[in-house]
Amino acid sequence: AERRAADVLSDGPPSLSERLHSLGFFLQLLYERTDDLEKLEESISLRRASELLTDDYPSKPDQLNNLGNSLQMRFERLGDSNDLESSIECKQRAVNLLPDEHFSKSAMLSNLGISIQSRFELLGEEQDHDDALTAFRRAVELTPERHPNEAKRLSNLGNSLQARFVRRGDPIDLEDAITAKRKAVELMSDDHPDMPGALNNLAISLQSRFDHAGRLN
Repeated sequence: AERRAADVLSDGPPSLSERLHSLGFFLQLLYERTDDLEKLEESISLRRASELLTDDYPSKPDQLNNLGNSLQMRFERLGDSNDLESSIECKQRAVNLLPDEHFSKSAMLSNLGISIQSRFELLGEEQDHDDALTAFRRAVELTPERHPNEAKRLSNLGNSLQARFVRRGDPIDLEDAITAKRKAVELMSDDHPDMPGALNNLAISLQSRFDHAGRLN
């Protein structure tokens, strides 16, 4: 499927990539609903054809980001680290193609951070943890106030900072984690489905600060 898609795209107009990508999106939805791995494999094969597009093609960043998301899904299903590496590469290329003022860049940075964080959890390389934090922090900085995903991105940042505090013991990371998590909670309504988890995550950081202060005393 990947070779056929690439052959069609190379011989036809760029609009064909949009159709292939849309079909890939539909197949990914089928995978999410049916757990049929073959659908995800077909989705990835079709979406890989987008890599033949020139970098100035308007939808290339979106297509690369979505391909990265599909590869991340396959990594989570099969555990093949090559998929994770390819996911990070696609997402990094997507981020690099967009100016900071583009409305999609904050979302793509958040997606990139998730994949780099996954590699850190897999391999334990401290540089990956730092790079994931950089992506999460930049995603928050570029997210407009009161954006629907602002709280989620703050939570990602806070959780990553908390994890680094646990590994390195730097109280600045802990304070920054509390700040991010507290703001995430403040942005959520009481009936928000993520509110229980956000409150629990904030409580964990506050408990960590209490325990850390006790050890210092």
